[in-house]
Formats: sequence, C-alpha cells, structure tokens
Amino acid sequence: MAPKYTCAILPLSPPPLNWSKVDWYLKKICGIPFLMRNVLTLQRAGINSIIICNSENDTELCKRIFEEHKLNIKLTFETDIAALIESTKEFSVLVLNSGALHTRHEIESGMGLVNSEDNLFIQPLERGAMTKTLNHLIFKGNISLGKLSSIQNSNVKFLPGHKSSLISQPKDFLVQHTNLLNNCGLNNDSFMDKTITRFFSRQLTRFFLKTPLSPNMITILSLFIGLVSAAFFFQGT
Repeated sequence: MAPKYTCAILPLSPPPLNWSKVDWYLKKICGIPFLMRNVLTLQRAGINSIIICNSENDTELCKRIFEEHKLNIKLTFETDIAALIESTKEFSVLVLNSGALHTRHEIESGMGLVNSEDNLFIQPLERGAMTKTLNHLIFKGNISLGKLSSIQNSNVKFLPGHKSSLISQPKDFLVQHTNLLNNCGLNNDSFMDKTITRFFSRQLTRFFLKTPLSPNMITILSLFIGLVSAAFFFQGT
C-alpha cells in the first residue's frame, strides 16, 4: 500500500486539434475510458487521494468520472494550481503525464514500494518548480526531462510514462488497445474462442462492468455455475 500521505496529480494536457477534453479523455481503451484507466490503476496501486488538474471547470468530464461506481478513493477536480500546491504541501506527490497509459508497477516504483531498473521514468521534481511544471503540462503538454530536478531525495516525483505508452494522436488508442489484448494473452485464443466464445464474453463483460462485482467474484460465480451444471449432468435427467 502507498504511504498514508501520498497523493497523485493528473494534469490534463490539451488534446489534439478538433478533439474536446471530454471526447479525448473518455475515449475507451478495451472498454474503459482513457482517463479512468489511469485513475483505477492509481487506486489499485494504493493511492487514496487523486487530484485531476484542469485549466477550466469541465462539468461534463467531472460528471462522467464521478459516475464510475468502482471508485473508492478521494478524487478531486482542481483548476487553481496555487490552491492545489498549498493543499499538498504536507504530502509526497506523484505528478503523472496524463498523455500516457501508466502501469501499476510504474506507479509503485514512483512511490518507492518496488525497485525499478528503469529510473528514467521516475524523475525527481523540486517542489518549488511544481507551479511551472503543472502549467506547462496543462497548457502545452509534456515537458522535457532535461528541465527536471536532479535532487534524488525530493518527495515530489514526475512520471512521464514509457514511450510505448504515450497517446498523442487518435491512432494511438488502437495501438494501446492492441497492446492490452496482447498482454492478456487473448491473441493466442483458439478459432472457437475468437469466433464464438469472445462474442458472448464481450456482451457479459459490458454487463458486469456496470455492477460492483470484481473479477474474482466473477471467477467464483463461474465456478459455482460449473459445479451446479456438473450436478445436473450427473443426475442424467
């Protein structure tokens, strides 16, 4: 679990031209909105306080995010950077690049919970430079890693995301969708799975995503159904 006084900041960078922030950050990747995937990953990593920093109040985006029933953490939308910095001065802070799809291991490495050999993706940041950094991320996008602090004991870290996880143009959503499926091993499905089983699986998944059931609960439910089915087969009626 994350230390008690650790919070994450997600500054929403501007999307490409012709895209609104609502359409961009709620674009689904394997059925889950882009922004929500990062929020849920932070939650699974043990972060219990997340601040989404935006340049303006976006009621539609806020509404859609707060409708997610799987959230059980403190989630705040903030437009005032000065107020944000003041409210987090007693916290260890992780600043994430909202233009990347972050992994749980990456976040846990940023919190120092696990060792990471790839320190390039955990950049110390001077607390005094947070205002400039957040403004740059919100209004211009990603920042040059050369501009970050070299102070190794800083309690503010910036996670720029791996190059392979960046989403900067519409086609990148399909790339990340494919990567997630490949990492789940679904590309090794049999012909029967690809043509029949996955069709029914997708319909059931859409249904279960709207319920509070967890994947482990679904597994237990399937085990129960299998045992009941076996009992009926045994009776032979």
